[in-house]
Amino acid sequence: MVQTADITVHLAQNWYSKKRPKLQFDILACLILRGTLTKGETENILKKRHGDVIKSFDILEKKNLIRRGERIVRKGRLQYKYSITMEGIKALINDNFTNPLNFWKIIYGFCNHYNKEGNAEQIDKYFDLFLQKYLYYSNCNYLYLQDIFNNISKLWFEEYPENQHGISSEQKILEVLAINSPLTIDHLVNKTNLDRDTINNILLKNTGEFFISEIRPSRKYHIFNNTTQTNKNKLYTLYFRHNLIKKIENENSNTQYTLTLFGVIFILKLIRYYNIEDKEKYYFNKLTFLDYFDKISTFYREKIPLIFGKWNILKDILKNYAIYNFDLILDPKDIFKENQLSVSLEGSKELYDGIKEIILQTRQQIGEFVNLEAQYNMEYIFDIDFSDMKNQNDDYLSQNTVAVGSKMFSNYIHLKFKINQIEKILNPLELGHTDFFDLNSINNPVNKPAYEIEIFEKMFAEEISAIYYFNLHNNKPFNFESHLGLAEKTYKQIMLIEPTKCLYQILIKDKDIRNFYVKWKSDLIKLNKKTFNNINNRFDSFQIF
Repeated sequence: MVQTADITVHLAQNWYSKKRPKLQFDILACLILRGTLTKGETENILKKRHGDVIKSFDILEKKNLIRRGERIVRKGRLQYKYSITMEGIKALINDNFTNPLNFWKIIYGFCNHYNKEGNAEQIDKYFDLFLQKYLYYSNCNYLYLQDIFNNISKLWFEEYPENQHGISSEQKILEVLAINSPLTIDHLVNKTNLDRDTINNILLKNTGEFFISEIRPSRKYHIFNNTTQTNKNKLYTLYFRHNLIKKIENENSNTQYTLTLFGVIFILKLIRYYNIEDKEKYYFNKLTFLDYFDKISTFYREKIPLIFGKWNILKDILKNYAIYNFDLILDPKDIFKENQLSVSLEGSKELYDGIKEIILQTRQQIGEFVNLEAQYNMEYIFDIDFSDMKNQNDDYLSQNTVAVGSKMFSNYIHLKFKINQIEKILNPLELGHTDFFDLNSINNPVNKPAYEIEIFEKMFAEEISAIYYFNLHNNKPFNFESHLGLAEKTYKQIMLIEPTKCLYQILIKDKDIRNFYVKWKSDLIKLNKKTFNNINNRFDSFQIF
């Protein structure tokens, strides 16, 4: 997954104090688009006064944004070649005039003229720098997985309606893996009393490596809905339905199986459903609901570090409502989301809706970003004219493109991999999910399906954590649906808890949760300001008021 917070990048943004020095930016743009140049060559390209060009070069060199290189003889005179430095590239990227199209020009120019040794780390830093500036929110999720998960659950209940023929073999395997993992097939045989053929068939159905995408590839990414075109969304449900279980190899090269986060949350939803329906007899593992939930959360603490990894803190403050606060996420009977109270009524409905909106808006932004690269790539590699792509600004970077001699494609390997990462998170099935590569080596494929699902697990964990904590951000006692499936003693206990006060105690007690909460709170505030401003601007456009 592409993250923007892991690498700290110096923002070269304060190298000028007053008016933006257009000529200096144009010189930097010449050097990134055309490679090393002399002062005279740059003067001829930009057609600017000799004295102004010399002065600008001196300023840029003094500020370490350009570097003097080899001396050459040009027109009978010794002249120096100049190249742009890493700080100069950062200054270009951080310029207010640098939009996504300009960024792609910069990064292609860097790869063509300066990245002779294939510096992957530097490309990562440039991406991180631009995305920190470009993305409106700090959120890095590009798919809203809660909706997809709900579709997985509906599909499962359609396949196995109310255990009409007893506990299904699939449920037995999922439940066993929920509290005993990882397990070999031999272990599964012993714990489920199922035969090997039955177990193998179920594992084939629930592990991602055996899923085949049928969506036709496209270089145009569908960014205005959650996954892809509406008529293709069912295939995404099937894809994640195939990823409830993950196949892994231990240090002895033995094949074992464990649940993915999607499998874990599905089992939690299943046992909560039977708890509400007073049908805990349908559990394969003979545990009470509360003990069952505690055991799963403890066993899979690494799956949701900010919830399961903090389970002792949450149970200490929330008591058993640490479990029942999951109802909005699990929603086993599709009733909890429908009964949310508005923030104006001291509930948290808009916060829940805002989390989804932030993820989908980020998806749209990052989708537009890579769609533009696909167009620019056609112009760059195949010399196709996309004149309509030119910016309205009159600066050199906006009006020109990378000057290419021989296209050294070896310089672009990591860039293409970086783009490939983003593309596959946006639309993994359209692009063929088995094309993932090891981050450390382009040439060494890893367990691709396992690597891929781990990316989506991290995204889902982020999403779940945001919903979980902002569901506590209200001033009303826990709503009446919360007593479903509760013993009277437990019901009375949790009704004494005030959500906002509990949240405050959690934030005071744990720095990781506090930092996570502050990040999402900032994004939600940005969303609401953006919404208010858009509404206000539309009203202002009505001249009748």
